[in-house]
Amino acid sequence: METYPVSKDTDDYRGAGIAMVFIESEYDEDDNRIDGTVTEIEYIASERINDPHARETAKAKIQARVGDDDAIVTLGMLSTWEFCRPQTRREWKAMGLKRITVQAE
Repeated sequence: METYPVSKDTDDYRGAGIAMVFIESEYDEDDNRIDGTVTEIEYIASERINDPHARETAKAKIQARVGDDDAIVTLGMLSTWEFCRPQTRREWKAMGLKRITVQAE
């Protein structure tokens, strides 16, 4: 699968579209979030998502930059899966997959 490198100088990805988030640590179930360093973002999402509700949900939740050490990735981002649920990685890529890897503190 192809990857698209993202510079640490890139501003932000708010409003980028659907999100697929890989969380590599424990999270606080009380406030549903992880504080950590964003180490990777793949497949900057496009606006080719048919479900406007999923797109708006993602816009409200994606606020991260590679290198952020105070980034907050909320589990609400995962709720977009309920609106658009592709079954294969190819389908995710066609939708404009966004992968954010957070390194736990």
